[in-house]
Order: sequence, then structure tokens, then C-alpha cells
Amino acid sequence: MRSVTRDLYAVWQFAKRNFLLYFRDRMTVFLSVLSPLIVLLLYVFFLGDLQVDAVKSAIPTGFSVDDSVITAFVDSWLIAGIMCVSCLTVALNSMAVMIRDRERSTYKDLVSAPVKPSVLTLGYFLSFWVTTFVICFGVLLIGVAYLATRGAFFLTAGDFFECVGILVVSVTNSTLVMMLIMSLIKSTSASGAFSGIFSAVIGFLVGAYMPISTFPKAIRYISAVIPGSSIGGLFRTALMRGTLQELSQGMPDAFSEGMRTSFSMQLDFFDLTLKTDFMWIYLAVGAVVFFGLNVLVGALKRRRSGL
Repeated sequence: MRSVTRDLYAVWQFAKRNFLLYFRDRMTVFLSVLSPLIVLLLYVFFLGDLQVDAVKSAIPTGFSVDDSVITAFVDSWLIAGIMCVSCLTVALNSMAVMIRDRERSTYKDLVSAPVKPSVLTLGYFLSFWVTTFVICFGVLLIGVAYLATRGAFFLTAGDFFECVGILVVSVTNSTLVMMLIMSLIKSTSASGAFSGIFSAVIGFLVGAYMPISTFPKAIRYISAVIPGSSIGGLFRTALMRGTLQELSQGMPDAFSEGMRTSFSMQLDFFDLTLKTDFMWIYLAVGAVVFFGLNVLVGALKRRRSGL
């Protein structure tokens, strides 16, 4: 029992060390929130009017909807996209401390200390998870405040707490995926190059810039496999539920279903419709799989280094 308590205390102290080192580097923190800022700026200057026009063109002839409802619907889609991108890019950038430890051989010093390798792995994971959750939760609060200032506001307390639950699952999944990828990178220069490419591409693939339904079929199928698309789908369902109900009042049932598909609240995968139940299961199973892969990679690395 003492051994377990000692190990847990060591995990906490190591995670605390990583957490503090990360937030001392202001540039790294800024880069972590850069991708969400890019999505917001693209929306404000380019994408917002396009999506509003797309919704208006989808309204059946003879029906009318208040412009504030349409704006709230599109704004909610925007915030969902920002949340999706944030979970992935913040998790990636939070690992800058681990990369620096490798580059400076600090990790070898840590491994040679009388501490179990599992303590280091769990310490890294805990610090990455907490960092990502704290920043993304802040982004969520800012997003909800943004929606509230735009006039029409349809988000309920239940929707908000559902978003928090989605955030917990999404941060866990994103952290495990990024840890596996970053286990292959050993220098800050390589990490920076990968981060730049990843941040630019992932926003398109998960539908943060344009709905996935507008992509060619092959790209839609690729996007459906990426865990980030399921993260986005869950956030869209929670954030857009109230606005979709308001938007669809008095409309044919086909309109509501069409909006769900058009704005990626559900995904198309080889003509199969992937809804929220599947997304929850997919992310949960993915977290278990990537946890196992991280454990396996860590064991192989230790065996190769003779530790």
C-alpha cells in the first residue's frame, strides 16, 4: 500500500513539474490556442456569410426563419469546430515539455532515477490531460459567452454539461493519440514542423472550416475515420441541438435530417450514417486502443534501451 501511495505521489509531483514548465513558456501557450483563433478569424472574415447563405438556400420555399436563428445555428457550428480543433492541437502542443526532455537528454536522467518508468509515463499523460482540459474548458466558456452575446441563445444547462462530458472524453482520446504520434519525434524542430502541418490540415479534415458533407466522397470517408471528426460531431450535436429545433419548427422532417447531415452532426461512411451513439463508442474504444498502444511502445522503447 505504501508503495502505491508513493508512486501516486511521484506521478503527481512529476505531472505538476510538467504542467508548470508548460505554462511558463508563453510562446508555447500562445501556439496552443493559435489554431482556434485561426478558425475564428476565418469564420468572421470569410466563412460566416457562406454558411448563413447555405442555410438560407436550404430553407424550403414558402417557409421563413428569423435571421437571428440562422446566425445562432451557424455560430454554434463554428464553436463546435473550434472545440474540436482545440482538443487536438492543444494536446499536441502540450507535449513540448516531453520533447524538450528528450532533446536535452533529461528523460535519460529521469529514467535512471529510482522511479518506475510507469510513473514517468503516467506523469506525462496526467500533465498533458490537465493542460489540454484547462485550456479547452476556457475556450468552451469563451465560446458559450460568444453565443450569448450574439442575440438568439438556445443552449440549455443540460447542453452545456453534455459539452463538458464530451470534453472529458475528447481530451482523453486526443491526448492518447497525440502521445503515440509524438513518441516518434525526438527534437523540438521536428515537433514544430509537424505541429504546423498538423494544425493546418486537421481543421479541414474534421470539418472546422467547411462541413464534411461538402467534401468529395473519398475525403468524407477518410474524415469519418479520424477521431477528431467524431469529437466535432458530438460537440455539434450538443451545441446545435437547440438552434436546430428552433430552425426546424414547422418544417418538414426531411429538413432537420438534411441539416444534421449537411453540417456534419452525423457522418457518412460508405453510405452508412454514423450518429452520436456510434461516435461515443468509437471514441471510448479508441481511447482504450491508443492507451494499449502507448503502453506497448513504451515497453518496446525500454527494452531496446536496456532499461
